[in-house]
Amino acid sequence: MPELSQKTTVEILGEQYTIKSDISPQEVHRLAEFVNAKIEGIRHKAKSMPLLTVAILACLNIAEELFKVRRQLEETQNLMEEESANILKLLDESFHL
Repeated sequence: MPELSQKTTVEILGEQYTIKSDISPQEVHRLAEFVNAKIEGIRHKAKSMPLLTVAILACLNIAEELFKVRRQLEETQNLMEEESANILKLLDESFHL
């Protein structure tokens, strides 16, 4: 049964945001901490960069990580499908001897 939407307040770059979500408040805080760390990491390297630019770069970095993980997952799924097909073929051959 899905959880009901609940509001959680988080802080990113010193600003308070109230997030309405179906995930637990602890998970919302973990996500906010992750985003905050990404933004702070870029901000630390480029102190004079406008905050909006820093936030956009952080979003692009997070999207890059997401796409990399999705690509790895797809490769793993394809490998598992190939290996499963090979195992089924071997089983089939062994029963038809």
